[in-house]
Amino acid sequence: TAFLDHLTGQVKGDDVVVFHFSGYGSQVQVPKSSTNISETTTMGVVNSLVPIDGTISNKGSPVVNDILEETLILLGRSLPTNKQTLILDTSYISNGEKLQGNFRVRSCANLIAKNSSPEEIAFQEKLLLRLNANATGKSLNRRKKSIPGIILKAVDNNQLATEGQWNGFNVGLFTYALTQYLWEMTSPT
Repeated sequence: TAFLDHLTGQVKGDDVVVFHFSGYGSQVQVPKSSTNISETTTMGVVNSLVPIDGTISNKGSPVVNDILEETLILLGRSLPTNKQTLILDTSYISNGEKLQGNFRVRSCANLIAKNSSPEEIAFQEKLLLRLNANATGKSLNRRKKSIPGIILKAVDNNQLATEGQWNGFNVGLFTYALTQYLWEMTSPT
């Protein structure tokens, strides 16, 4: 909602947009569909970003309240600017260990068996319909992973991102390195 309310209403064609997520990731099951969500017969596994209220109960089986990476990409594609950078300091898989040496792994140790919330899937469908309505004579591919801009990720889909503690605060290694680099490359003024 904040993405749509704040960015979609304010971003112009030449604006620069930076979205930075530094936290935990996971993988969840979502319905696969050829063209319509109601025709779903099988499940697929996708990457997700885990918010603070990540798991909700749903009549006996847990449903995750994660933000699907695909939703984030669709949100990026809905903006009118090509100057976008999505920074994702997270990992999606778990090796079952919370620690890698002195660092904490940045993924939830849950099983892939958790299902995404139906509301998240419905929201994706609304975004896709909006994007198709705005497209000039061409249908957009739901699974297309591109945005007008770049995506910077801490790790590939099958690797582990970690976080450490510096001066009393926890931070992802990718975020820490990126921040240090930007401070060094930016003039003090």
